[in-house]
Amino acid sequence: MWVDVLLCEANVDCDSRGGVLEPEGTVEIKFRRKDILKTMTRLDTTFSELQNKLKSSTLSADEKRTLEGQQNAREESLASTFHQVAVEFADLHDTPGRMQKKGCVSVSTHACMHACCYSYCIYHCC
Repeated sequence: MWVDVLLCEANVDCDSRGGVLEPEGTVEIKFRRKDILKTMTRLDTTFSELQNKLKSSTLSADEKRTLEGQQNAREESLASTFHQVAVEFADLHDTPGRMQKKGCVSVSTHACMHACCYSYCIYHCC
């Protein structure tokens, strides 16, 4: 048995997902701790300043311990926010618009939205 890919067609609903991998799983695989720390350093000025201070060679052991504690506390406070953003970003890659751009489906999100609005108007207005 074989499938002719030229005859296969995928249609999507406005709210459909490809569902290959859950967004949480994608984040666990693609966005490791080192990547999160790089992103925190790039986007959060407080975290970046703490890292720069820690790189200084003129710190005493007490100062270094204090800065490390502050950095760990900052990392802990930012971790959940960065994780939520990463999950949301991963989920956006599994939408009908993205699937169309990758060539997986042929129905556009725009056309799909018009169809949903049209169906809504026909059902509720007539």
